[in-house]
Amino acid sequence: MREHPAVERTGPLYMRTGDLSMKVGIVGCGFIGSTLAYTAAGMDEVEEVLLLDTEADRVAQISNATPKARGVEGLDEMLASADLVVEAANQAFVAEHGR
Repeated sequence: MREHPAVERTGPLYMRTGDLSMKVGIVGCGFIGSTLAYTAAGMDEVEEVLLLDTEADRVAQISNATPKARGVEGLDEMLASADLVVEAANQAFVAEHGR
């Protein structure tokens, strides 16, 4: 298993030992996605929150509320930029854009 340089394995638990910084992508900015976005933006370990939604006003509302968040143009940009992607979209979006 590949270890992250900021994580030290001690017994059954992993403990943070250094700087762990990541970009989190969130697909879908409804109730669940926006809650995840605000929560991730408040975490020290999260450098940036990337947002994707079919409704631009949802992305704008979150981006305006937290400096860590920004919208991306599409799924390809998110996949190329994010360390972790969370899908919180509706079934129609997933059916159309799922791979």
